Amino acid sequence: MRRSTFVLCAAALIELAAGAAWADEWSVESNVTAKATYTDNLDLLPNVTNPAEIYTISPSARFSNRTEAHELGAELRVDVNRYPGKPQLNTVGYALNGLGRWLDERNTYGLTLTAVRDTTLESELSTTGVVQKRAQRTLVGASPYWWYSLSERLQAKLDYRYSQVFYEPGSGLIDYITQGAKAGLQQQLSERASIGASVSFGYFWTSASNTGVETVSANADYDATERLKLSAELGAQRTRTETRQQFLVCPLTGFIDDPICAFFGVDLEQVTATQRTDDHAWVGRLLATYLLEAGSFNFAVIRDLNPTGNGLLVRTDHLVLGYKKTLQERLSLNADYTALYSVYLGGAYNRVYYQKAALGMRWQADPYLALGTGYARTEQHNSAQSGTAHANEIFVNLVYTWPKVSVSR
Repeated sequence: MRRSTFVLCAAALIELAAGAAWADEWSVESNVTAKATYTDNLDLLPNVTNPAEIYTISPSARFSNRTEAHELGAELRVDVNRYPGKPQLNTVGYALNGLGRWLDERNTYGLTLTAVRDTTLESELSTTGVVQKRAQRTLVGASPYWWYSLSERLQAKLDYRYSQVFYEPGSGLIDYITQGAKAGLQQQLSERASIGASVSFGYFWTSASNTGVETVSANADYDATERLKLSAELGAQRTRTETRQQFLVCPLTGFIDDPICAFFGVDLEQVTATQRTDDHAWVGRLLATYLLEAGSFNFAVIRDLNPTGNGLLVRTDHLVLGYKKTLQERLSLNADYTALYSVYLGGAYNRVYYQKAALGMRWQADPYLALGTGYARTEQHNSAQSGTAHANEIFVNLVYTWPKVSVSR
């Protein structure tokens, strides 16, 4: 099923591209990255030292096609990861993203397709802060949308999203499905400001639990100056989680695994118990971007819901800081900090704390070749475990970018 879903996504992208052969402008961009990484705690576990070297080759390509009436695009990156001395960890991952957008007088139709294969200690960790057993993870998703202009300044929006995640067989992790629909209105107040409101419904399903999500929110975007851009959203959210557990019950007494049944030769009966948990909370985001003379500063505070491989959702608070600075014509610096605080829904009140600080340098040797290096420090603590996990990581990379190819007709 995994392969068939991925093939369907790829076929849809090819179909989109083939149907637009008459387009005005095509462009192709491609590069390859070679990266060497050393970490002193590969699986980010407490009270453990597990050093490892990772060598990665990542070719990537981006295709785009634009006219006044539509926009099509696709991007593919393949990651070939090798672990010297640990060949059982060698993996090949990928990230495929495709988009299509079509415009007419009042309507905007769009579709985004996604297929990602990585490990649980990559995208899932950076989103939730939750450390799972290292395993391959495959995500496929589709997000169609429709926007309709009610007037020059007022727009109605309808979005739907669907995603499915599969874990490596034998990992002990639970596959899941998420889907949701969102409807809202967006009002343009001026060239610099807009406000909106929306209502959304979501559903998270696994073989062991399911969660329904209802959200009502309001949002605002404001370009305070040419350099400062602000965006905010605030809302109320209600969730209902049902978790299912199976027990072997003695029909004679009604107790779980009662030895009386074994004494009388009576078979135990399998019983499924369902626990329902309701939760209410606020959700939202506050984003700020400030452009400097030769760089930028980004700030984000976000509260959202994210799925995990243990069959439950977590509500995650994010604090993200980013700073970029061009030191010289070819030399640049970037510093990033991320802090996450996650709480499980559904009665499992584990709390997870995660933070990562990173510093990197990049030197543009010529228009096509760039060299980079950096250091990152990561910490993670789960209230259900003793001790705090620490990891130090250093890397060097080389990126070669081929000249962009553009065709207009």
